[in-house]
Amino acid sequence: MIRAYARNYPLLSRIVLYVFCVVALVSFISSGIQLYFTFQLEKQHILSTLESLETSQIETLSNHLWNMDTEAMEIQLRGVLENPDIVYIEMTNEQDRKQSFGVLPANEGDLITRHYLLQRQLGADTVELGSVTFTATTANSRNRLFKTTFKALASQLVTLFVTCFAILFLFIRLLSRHINTIVHYTGTLRVGELDRPLRLSRLTN
Repeated sequence: MIRAYARNYPLLSRIVLYVFCVVALVSFISSGIQLYFTFQLEKQHILSTLESLETSQIETLSNHLWNMDTEAMEIQLRGVLENPDIVYIEMTNEQDRKQSFGVLPANEGDLITRHYLLQRQLGADTVELGSVTFTATTANSRNRLFKTTFKALASQLVTLFVTCFAILFLFIRLLSRHINTIVHYTGTLRVGELDRPLRLSRLTN
């Protein structure tokens, strides 16, 4: 059907095609810009989450390490890993013995890390217990945004296609058919047929 319309109404079909291409291009550009800024907001949110760990986790973790409560410490760190953006934690004690939780992704470009010292205050003295490094990745947020943007863009393109097809149909139905009739009439008119009437088909109620 679309090919038949394009063959019978080439000018109108090209106009509708140009409109579709321009609007689709604008949709791609606007979706790309929105995706970029949304990703920056998600990245800032991950940074804020990592920085909030200093006040919400470090003191408790230092206490567990000071009391050598390994089980409570592991429960606490695995609870931090329930955040889908935090994927790896590495803790080092004062003997430089390391303990890790989670899996460190291979793509370093997606990683955001925050390093904190584990300390215990004893009177006027500060005892160094070790350190902990939290590693988050932006890959999960990026993948979620790509999927959401792709679905939204696909929905927009489908809606745009249906709209353009409806415009093409309405123009043909309401206007272009008369123009084609006039063009055909003038193209086939001969000198001896100047009194031949022009008949335009109109819709009846």
